[in-house]
Amino acid sequence: MMNHWILIDDYVLGTLSEEKRRAFEQELAINKSLQKEVKLCAELQKSIYEDDVITLREKLKVSQRSFTKAKTKRKTLLISITTAASLLIIIAIRVALTDYGPTHAVLYNRYFQPYKVVGDRRDENQGSSAYHRGEAIRLYTNGEYDQVMPWLEAQIIRDSIDLEATLMLSTVYLRTDNAEKAEEILTKMLYSSNSITFTETLEWYLALSLLRQGKIEEVKKNLRKIAHEEGFYSGEALAILESLKP
Repeated sequence: MMNHWILIDDYVLGTLSEEKRRAFEQELAINKSLQKEVKLCAELQKSIYEDDVITLREKLKVSQRSFTKAKTKRKTLLISITTAASLLIIIAIRVALTDYGPTHAVLYNRYFQPYKVVGDRRDENQGSSAYHRGEAIRLYTNGEYDQVMPWLEAQIIRDSIDLEATLMLSTVYLRTDNAEKAEEILTKMLYSSNSITFTETLEWYLALSLLRQGKIEEVKKNLRKIAHEEGFYSGEALAILESLKP
């Protein structure tokens, strides 16, 4: 015979097999004492369940609050880091623009102009030599620097004090990213020439070749000299010096 009393908990929890459940319910239908016990057990289980749910809910609320706080802290930290990074970028840009001004490359591009040939100095008695010089000037004026470079290089070897050929070649070098060569021939010419007329022009293009290379201290030295002479390029020299101030 089945002991129904020991199956009450299993019945309430729904863990009985189908066969035992049917047998238990047949007895339950006619046994009022068993009905009372089942009802009491079910209420007790429900109470325990509800208490567990309430406790669980409280724990979940605490966990949620902790999670929310942690999430808020992480979000706040992320916002703080992002804001700080943005501020650093803005400060860096301001420092770059305010404290250092334009870069040497920007200044070079702003003030560089190709040397303008004074005129066609061909001598009718020079024959083919005059013709080649005239052709070189034409190529130079048209910006055909790669074509004219060999003739100009050969010319300053033939005539080491050809000021105009030197200035033309310095422009060719600057236009073809050979600022070091421009500096070399202009420095050599300044030390070997006695021409007062071309001195300032030589100094100006030398300053530009130094600026192109980023040799700022040497640039400043050359520009101060040009500015002090108060010649044709003094205004531009002063403007660059002002831009180079820290």
